[in-house]
Amino acid sequence: MSPLAIDTSMRLAKLSLMLCLAGGGLVLDSMWAMSTLGQERAQIAARPRGGGVRLSIAVRRSASQQPRYVVAYRVVEEGESAPPLARETPAEIVEYYQSEAQSAIAQLDALCPLDDALRAKLTLAAMGDMSHLTREAREVQSRFAGVSPGDQAELLAVSAELNRLNDRLRAGLLQPESMFLRVLASSLSAQQRDALLRAQFSRQLDEWSLKLDAGQRERLLELMLEASQEVVEPLMWWEPAACAALVPRIDRRELIKILEPFQLQRLQRLPEAPAALSFRGDGPT
Repeated sequence: MSPLAIDTSMRLAKLSLMLCLAGGGLVLDSMWAMSTLGQERAQIAARPRGGGVRLSIAVRRSASQQPRYVVAYRVVEEGESAPPLARETPAEIVEYYQSEAQSAIAQLDALCPLDDALRAKLTLAAMGDMSHLTREAREVQSRFAGVSPGDQAELLAVSAELNRLNDRLRAGLLQPESMFLRVLASSLSAQQRDALLRAQFSRQLDEWSLKLDAGQRERLLELMLEASQEVVEPLMWWEPAACAALVPRIDRRELIKILEPFQLQRLQRLPEAPAALSFRGDGPT
């Protein structure tokens, strides 16, 4: 094999290694092939003469059908300008957000019945969250359009950006700044809010295994509802484990009145809440 062919093979091997290191979201849409002609030279068959291979972004589904943004590549001809970025949201993303909205609204409706107007508002808010993510994806694609696959630093940078977008995708509608949760927070009545919180708290009490009788359970739920009135963000409505953050806000004297010593000890040994909660009066939020 000629030195040029060996050099080309090494470059392809290096590219393959870079794609692996950049993190499992990288795929090649254009297949590369190498052919050696005698002792003369090697060529990448899929690469057009005078053109090149440039970075793009695509949406793929994982084995679990979860959509994700991935790095892809396209072959460009010499002098070809980059195609305009599609403004339409990929069908996989649309289907995902529609499914998430339907599921969340159904869960809410089972706990605190919603009227048709609120269901429509929540659905529209979910589509707003989808549009916001799509705009961010377009910005990432615009920023990295035209990047060569040989630019390792840029490959790692775009991989990091796509990981961030994919984290947002996995979180779906249930994240602190989502429009869905903001609409929910501003639209529920006090009775609906209490019904939703009571359902979440009740599920968490079951997981804490405090062995409460009916009277203890009802009073502890009331104390947790009172403590929750000062929580700033609505995310905790969807994260039952975050209820542990409410326990230190409950007056210990009230807990002593209703709990046995072993129950009180178990309650005070709960692990820290997985997501921090902000409370009114605790400083800037």
